[in-house]
Amino acid sequence: MDNWLFFNREPRSAENPLNTSDIEDNRDLFFTDFVTPMRGFNYNKLAGTSHLLFNAELRLPLVRYLYRGPITSNFLRNFQLVGFTDVGTAWKGDRGPFSRQNSLNTETVGGGGNAFSATVTNFKNPYLIGYGAGVRTIFLGYYTKFDMAWGLEDRTVQAPIFYLTLGYDF
Repeated sequence: MDNWLFFNREPRSAENPLNTSDIEDNRDLFFTDFVTPMRGFNYNKLAGTSHLLFNAELRLPLVRYLYRGPITSNFLRNFQLVGFTDVGTAWKGDRGPFSRQNSLNTETVGGGGNAFSATVTNFKNPYLIGYGAGVRTIFLGYYTKFDMAWGLEDRTVQAPIFYLTLGYDF
C-alpha cells in the first residue's frame, strides 16, 4: 500500500527496480517505483517492466448506517470496515505472463564459477492474489488505514501481513 509504515521488501537485489549501478543507464530512475497496492505480499514480490493489477474494495461506513443523527466525532463519522481483493502480475520483455519462456517461469541455475548451468522452466501461476479486511478512519487528524491481508501464490496461502498506512487512497 502507498505510505505503508514499517514496510518489508523482498530481498531480490537483481530485480529491484530502485537499484543503481555504474554499468547501467540510470536516467529513468526518477520514473521508477513499486506498483502498489498489492496487499498480502511484500514490496518487489514480482518485478518487471510490465504489470497488470486489479483492486476491488467494499467499504461499509458502519456508524453512519447504524446511527441516523448527526455524528460529531470525526473518528466515528469516518469509521469504515473494508473487505478487499487484489490480483496482479509483472513480467519483463515482450512475452506475456502465460508464455512458456516468460521471465517468471524461466530461471538460469548455475553458471558463473560453476562448470554447469541449466535453464529451468517451472510453469508457476503468474498471478498473485491478495485478500483481507481492514479499517479506515481519521485518527489524531490523519486518515489512517489498518489492513490485514493474506497472499495466495500457487494455491498456497501465505502468512498474514499487517498494514498501517497514513493518507487517503486517491
